[in-house]
Amino acid sequence: MALSMWLNHCALIVAALLPLAETAANDNAAAHRVYCGLLTKATTPYTTSDLNDDPSTAFNTILAMNFSTSSNDWTTMFDTSKDKVSPKNPPDGIAPPNDKEAWQKMWPEWWAAGRRCVIEKIGQGDKPAYPPISKPSQKRQAHRELQKLIDGTQPLLAAYDNLKSELKSAKTRLNGYLTEALIGEKSVNNLPTAGNGIAALTSWSAACGANLPGKSIAADFLCACNNNADTTKQCSTNYDPQQWNSNIDLATKWPLLKSSRKEPLPAALTAAAIHGALAAFNAAPQQKDSAGTKQTFLGLSNSHDCDGSTTKLCVDYTAYFDKSSAHNPAKIPWKEKLEKAAATITELEAKALEGRNLAR
Repeated sequence: MALSMWLNHCALIVAALLPLAETAANDNAAAHRVYCGLLTKATTPYTTSDLNDDPSTAFNTILAMNFSTSSNDWTTMFDTSKDKVSPKNPPDGIAPPNDKEAWQKMWPEWWAAGRRCVIEKIGQGDKPAYPPISKPSQKRQAHRELQKLIDGTQPLLAAYDNLKSELKSAKTRLNGYLTEALIGEKSVNNLPTAGNGIAALTSWSAACGANLPGKSIAADFLCACNNNADTTKQCSTNYDPQQWNSNIDLATKWPLLKSSRKEPLPAALTAAAIHGALAAFNAAPQQKDSAGTKQTFLGLSNSHDCDGSTTKLCVDYTAYFDKSSAHNPAKIPWKEKLEKAAATITELEAKALEGRNLAR
């Protein structure tokens, strides 16, 4: 990683950690801020690796120029006055026996090159874009040089097309990781489903009890901001919670909780931004000793556990942290998805750079 990129990466992580110093680590407002940061990263569209310099247009022009310098025996096989490939197949007996399949595959492309000559007046007409070559020897020489150029360019164009396909697949994977981090697997209508993106809907204890958090950012965010005793606004004045002692109204409460985030979406999603949000999360939980075990939770607790009451409204991550040191959070499902998303962005950027270099 270049020094400037590394410094920028570190700056984003430090910026993500600074707000945590403003509020006590066990404050629900701090938990709200951390989850908002994660929410922002999981909902920011990724668009920066698009390949906009498509070399196929220039290559098609070269193919047309090559057609225009071909022999009459070759060009007269194609009816380029039509709007569709004509004839549809190579004439019988023209293709070499060992090349029939290749000819059949390339026939539409060869016709398209001739048709482009007609449309763009390449090698023909009084005022063509590319004037005709009158001397047969010069025409043959031009054809040979163009064919060399085509032969050298085709592998590069194939590599470029392959990269475009890989970028498309990687973006699909990235969007999947971000969605699953946010609302879990097998989501329906952009909401987490019970048993997949959230442990349960029936009550705080069934959804958020020990060993249950981590299925999605949405589930943990809801656990941190809806207690089972009343509707006190413990997370944010911008969110009206539900008393979670019966089925939570997920279709209402999750959109409301998302809208309580006031930070705008960044212009672009980056791997560094995701790592910054994860660093803020890693630094946010507090630990309390309970019979030799470090209980690790994010939110408010006047003891060492979380039970959904107003004084113990927190998300228990003890199962994911080292129980003696409370270090090295691992295998939180939504955290793993975000880490995979960051790695995929790095992959996308490398492939996009390779594609842009090929297109030059």
